[in-house]
Amino acid sequence: MVFEMYAVQFCSVYLRFILAGRSVMTEEPSEIDKPISREEERNAFWFIAIFFFPILSSVLVGGYGFIIWISQILLGPPGAS
Repeated sequence: MVFEMYAVQFCSVYLRFILAGRSVMTEEPSEIDKPISREEERNAFWFIAIFFFPILSSVLVGGYGFIIWISQILLGPPGAS
């Protein structure tokens, strides 16, 4: 029980050190400690919902179609022997 508590505390301090890119012992708050506002979270959601996922899905479907097209150019259409 005590070991788990120290392990969790060590991991949180270590992650803060790695992600902040500076010493953990400084007193000034880092970007990680600053809470995210509702407006920032809402803006991130709209960016993901309106731009990121549609573009990502188009790239994935287009890439898959391109792979099929190139494979049929090189290997011939399906069923051809």
